[in-house]
Parts: sequence; C-alpha cells; structure tokens
Amino acid sequence: MYDLSTNQQRTICTNSAEQWGADIDGNKIIWLDSRNGTYGDIYLYDLDKQKEVPIYDDLAYNPQKLRISGSRIVFLDYNGNSDVYMLELTQ
Repeated sequence: MYDLSTNQQRTICTNSAEQWGADIDGNKIIWLDSRNGTYGDIYLYDLDKQKEVPIYDDLAYNPQKLRISGSRIVFLDYNGNSDVYMLELTQ
C-alpha cells in the first residue's frame, strides 16, 4: 500500500503465496490469496486495527473481480458460467 497523505509505502501481506485482485474502501483492503491451495481465498486487512483476517475460503473455482464497498464484498466465481456473490462483513 502507498499512503498518499504520508508518502510512505507499507507492506500489507508478507505471506509467500501469490496474492492478487486487491481492492480498498476506507480503512479496509481485500485481496485474493492462494496460501491455502490452488484457488483464491479472500483476505481482509483492517488498517485501523493493523490486523489481517481470512474472510472466505470456500472458493471452488476461479474468483475474479473482487470489490469492497462499506461492509459488502462482491466477486465473480467462474465455474463454467459466472456467478455473482456478495458477502456482508460482520467486523
């Protein structure tokens, strides 16, 4: 992450697995992560709490176009056809 107000770069995830598809809204950053297998799990980093948490780890196909807005996360899960999913954050 690069903070424009402080002109400082900050590492959000240090896991050696591949991460991709990041999105940010306010103080929350989400991304897809392959640390638990072939497909992407969804992780969240809360900038205020400086804490990383797994959000969703049941993706059986090919998650794409991950987005966050407020307490809602939406994404496509491609399994021969595209299905749209929405998750509500409870944090």
